[in-house]
Amino acid sequence: SKMDFEFVDGDAEILPGVRVIFTPGHSPGGQAVLVDTEKGLHIIAGDTITHYVNMDVPPGESYWPNGIYVDLREHYWSLDRLKNLGGVILPGHDMLILKQDVYP
Repeated sequence: SKMDFEFVDGDAEILPGVRVIFTPGHSPGGQAVLVDTEKGLHIIAGDTITHYVNMDVPPGESYWPNGIYVDLREHYWSLDRLKNLGGVILPGHDMLILKQDVYP
């Protein structure tokens, strides 16, 4: 079957309740996927937040970047952006997300 693709630059609504937002830093055109659920916002962070440890830091520290980025300043901006959304963050590479069978 034929699949149509549309490239999206920046923030965009894909479907009602599903949108992508610009999260540069790891890569120039990085995006995260936001999904509104009955239990609140869930954020598929992709490579912006690869592991829970990137956000779970000691008091007084902000974040631990994943170590692979093209622009550290933009990476911190994207980390702030995702954290300030207040949703459940699902890291892009952390196997701990498999502890839960289903996310609302």
